[in-house]
Amino acid sequence: MPDATNHTVYEELNGKLRINSKFEKFGNYFFASVWVVFLLIPLYFSVVMTAELWAKVVTFLLSLAIGPVFLYGSIRLNKMNPNRPKNATQQAVVVAFLLLLLSLGTVIVSGMPDFGANMSFLVGILLYCFPLGWSIGLTLLLDFGLFISGTFWQMSGLLWASLYILLWGAIAVVGRVLNENQERRYQYQQDLSVMEERQRIAQDVHDLLGHSLTAINLKAQVLARTATDPKAKQEAQEISQLAREGLVQVRAAVTGLKEVTLGMQVDRTQRLLQATQVKFLTEGDPQVVPLDKQGVCSWVLREAVTNTLRHAKARQVKVVFSPQGMIYADNGHELTEEKLAQLLGAGASMSGNGLSGMRSRLASVNAHLSLDRSAELGGLELQVSWNSPESSQTATLSSTLESNTSKAPVGKE
Repeated sequence: MPDATNHTVYEELNGKLRINSKFEKFGNYFFASVWVVFLLIPLYFSVVMTAELWAKVVTFLLSLAIGPVFLYGSIRLNKMNPNRPKNATQQAVVVAFLLLLLSLGTVIVSGMPDFGANMSFLVGILLYCFPLGWSIGLTLLLDFGLFISGTFWQMSGLLWASLYILLWGAIAVVGRVLNENQERRYQYQQDLSVMEERQRIAQDVHDLLGHSLTAINLKAQVLARTATDPKAKQEAQEISQLAREGLVQVRAAVTGLKEVTLGMQVDRTQRLLQATQVKFLTEGDPQVVPLDKQGVCSWVLREAVTNTLRHAKARQVKVVFSPQGMIYADNGHELTEEKLAQLLGAGASMSGNGLSGMRSRLASVNAHLSLDRSAELGGLELQVSWNSPESSQTATLSSTLESNTSKAPVGKE
């Protein structure tokens, strides 16, 4: 699907949407492979070092061999490569091992610990070809080893290598995080588009077939009551029965099309908020929400998140699930008393569909919506309950979030 703003194309690979743009791929590959420029340093020192000719030649060849091995890993096995093979991680392990052997070989043959700076190419593979957590951990460990070695042997080459590994590693990590966040945003947008299309199709099916079958059923019942011919009466009753069965099947099909579990929506919300650097906490299991309420709660959660991202400027979101309802709260600092009063007014618009539409959907499943300022987070708080707002159940649900100020939340970040 093309993006008109940056000509980015996303393609699905191994079940994941990945960026496929010539410009962005060139940028990713450039920053991954530019490390090979530093290969000129060990090549130069392998020529000018004081050693026997064979040692110079072998050291030069070992250093030179690092180049193609590194380029293969940094481009072909790059995490940001949309055509990355399925066994890329296994190949990356082999590439990393080869680079380790080549780097150690230059140190052993030359007898100079300074050639340990070739470990920087191993770091490049770690940063671009392995899962992000492993990349950061292994890079810091290796960089620390180079720093300690340079300090112990008083080798300035190792110290400089540890410095530029640290700087370039930070740039690489930032690039990977931005790239992965962009993929998460697009995946979430795709999920929302699919869900909205399913909702639209389901509504069309219900409106067109449901209303027609209802009319047929009513007319068949009238005919069965007014017909004098026993055979005609029987046929009318059968038509009515078929229409009722058709209605049941249509409703089942519509329910299937509209079905988006609350757990699925929570996962999508987590991905989106992580991509936008918003802390996301949950309490309770979404599965405790009754099945007939999960669909509308998913929709409320989606609308609330949209509002938070567009208007609230919040950095933290918290959702509480219970058998009696759901609470959504954020710490948006844009919620003034005037805005809160406007939201509490009938028909106030929170997003495209508005609070009135949200209340209407909740009313269709005998649920209720109330708004207030969150006592814990300070932003907007939405309370969805299955009983009347005046009932004690709502008060119990409302106190759930407030009581958590003294407890560590169990949720997702």
